[in-house]
Amino acid sequence: MKAPYVLCPHSYSGIEALYWAQTYPDEIEAIIGLDMAVPEHYDYTKDGTLAVPYYGMLHGLLELGIGRYLPDSTFLPSGDFLTEEERKTWIALGNRNYANMDVARECNMAKDNAAVVSSGDKPEVPMLMFVSTGKGDQWREVSYRFVKNHPNIKTIELDCDHYVFHYEADKMTKEIGLFLDDL
Repeated sequence: MKAPYVLCPHSYSGIEALYWAQTYPDEIEAIIGLDMAVPEHYDYTKDGTLAVPYYGMLHGLLELGIGRYLPDSTFLPSGDFLTEEERKTWIALGNRNYANMDVARECNMAKDNAAVVSSGDKPEVPMLMFVSTGKGDQWREVSYRFVKNHPNIKTIELDCDHYVFHYEADKMTKEIGLFLDDL
């Protein structure tokens, strides 16, 4: 594939998408945020320096098989949309991948990475931001402050958990199609 790209970040990867758009503006046609984080979200998070030892210990316990004794809800999204085989696969992947060292390192760097993006200009590319009600009022307020006075950003609030694509896929598909048609 050749640029320009439409990025669809979820959560933390919103920081990465914004950075990409700041650094390589000619490569990005638009950003579709799936309850994506923006720099100010990290003003309200704890420092991640303990992530590596904590995640390392947790990942080690999972590698030893402790995940077999955890409730299924530990790794499964809420909702009743997975088949039994998909549920088993999701749990197996959770046991294998949850709390790996890449996630730990990402936690350690989250505030620093958000500060780098915050120090740059807000990308001028068109954006469609789906904002969930699932992470609480503060998450929504920060998301709406980010889009304030920015004519190229459209927001759609979804009354669901943070993993918006698990709950509102049909609505999002329709809205994304309309958004892309307008580009």
